[in-house]
Amino acid sequence: MNFIHLVKHGYKMSLSLNTNSEIDEPWNANVGQKILSVYFSTLSLRSEYWPDDVKLDGFESLLMDEAYAAFKGQRYLNLFALNNDRMRACPDKLISICNEIKGYRKILTSDKITLLFNMYYHLHTMDGVINYDSTIDGWDYPASDYKFDRRDTFIFNRSFHDGLNYVIETFPDRFRNDINVIILIYLIVIFNGDTTGLKCPEMIRHEQFSYIYLLRRYLRTVCESDCEASDNHYRLMVKIEHVRLLTEKTKNKFLRLLHEPLLETITKAITLGVPKRMPQMFQAPHLKT
Repeated sequence: MNFIHLVKHGYKMSLSLNTNSEIDEPWNANVGQKILSVYFSTLSLRSEYWPDDVKLDGFESLLMDEAYAAFKGQRYLNLFALNNDRMRACPDKLISICNEIKGYRKILTSDKITLLFNMYYHLHTMDGVINYDSTIDGWDYPASDYKFDRRDTFIFNRSFHDGLNYVIETFPDRFRNDINVIILIYLIVIFNGDTTGLKCPEMIRHEQFSYIYLLRRYLRTVCESDCEASDNHYRLMVKIEHVRLLTEKTKNKFLRLLHEPLLETITKAITLGVPKRMPQMFQAPHLKT
């Protein structure tokens, strides 16, 4: 009876994943402008001189290895925990990851707080897009010991649910299992130089451009052609933008569900400090270097 009630109100019984990248992706001017900005930056000069060189160079491999080591090859961010039917933000793991990135360590403390506060829900929703499990039609978070059904998102907010469905169904499914792509997407989300309130936005924008460029270069190592790599790069960047717009619409409702104000939680976690992990050497898998 609950299912019938949900269907009558517009609930979609099952989702179709984008397994062949043949779904039309309309032109997004904001995404196009950002990609072009990266292409016309100094980052892409080398690829212009060596257009047939598919392998990542030494700097690109080093940057990819640093990112992989920071995330320890993990795809789940686990940014929230449930406690008595209320959410609790858990930023320690995210901050620990960020502290392993050289570009993040150079940022002013106030900008670190501003970035993570503004990107927190964007990261959480992107985590949901990437880690959606069609076999259970929902999400399984082993670290938090709970499962989340897609129906719960419909009940929480239909507009958010429908927007999330669209991103999940149009996300290139082949990259849900590519840890390097997942990590680079998270880093592109984090280093958003367009965030309001930053004191040094250009430094952060440079970091984001580096990861946008690296994503394009990495895709060239796993795609059959430069055209295919470019197409998937655009598709993934559009998904990042779609998730940003979606979370902006529902951020305030999420905020009301928290035990403690998110800004206060993140400020405490950053200023008090998260214990730094012992340095370890990780090699990103399957890199054609």
